[in-house]
Amino acid sequence: MEMFLLWPLLVLIRSDFRERQVEVATLLVFGGIQWGICLVESGITVFTERVLENLLLLALWGMGTGIWFRWLRSGRKSVCTGWIGKGDVAFLVCFLPVFSLRAFLVFLLVSFGISLIYWLISRKGSSFTIPLVSMMGICYLPVLFFRMYGY
Repeated sequence: MEMFLLWPLLVLIRSDFRERQVEVATLLVFGGIQWGICLVESGITVFTERVLENLLLLALWGMGTGIWFRWLRSGRKSVCTGWIGKGDVAFLVCFLPVFSLRAFLVFLLVSFGISLIYWLISRKGSSFTIPLVSMMGICYLPVLFFRMYGY
C-alpha cells in the first residue's frame, strides 16, 4: 500500500525544491493516503495514541520555537517573518500517525538537521528559505522503501 505514497511524495518534493510551494490538492492526497494506510495497518487505538502523542510533541516544540523567535527578534518590527510555512506544518501533520513518539522525534531531528546542512551549503546561491517539505520527503523515502519491503 505504501507504493501509492510515492507519486504524491515525489510531486511534493519537486514542487518545494523548485517553487518553495506545495499544492494543497497533492498535500491532501498524500496525507489522506498516509493516514488511511496507518489506520488500516495499526488499528484505531494505536493510530489515536500516535496522533495525540506526536501532536503534543509538535505543539510543545512549536511553542518553544515561537517563544525563542519572539525573544530573539524582540526589538524588530516584523516578528513573524521567516517562520515555518503553512505547507510545512501541514506536511508534518501528515506524519503524525506514522511513527511512535521516539521514532517521530528521531525522524524530525534527522530531517531538520539534514535540512539545515543543505541550507547552509546552498545558502551561497539565491535561496534564503529552507525546502523543508523536500528535505523531510527525501528523509522519508528510505523509511517508505523499508516499509514497502516489509521491514
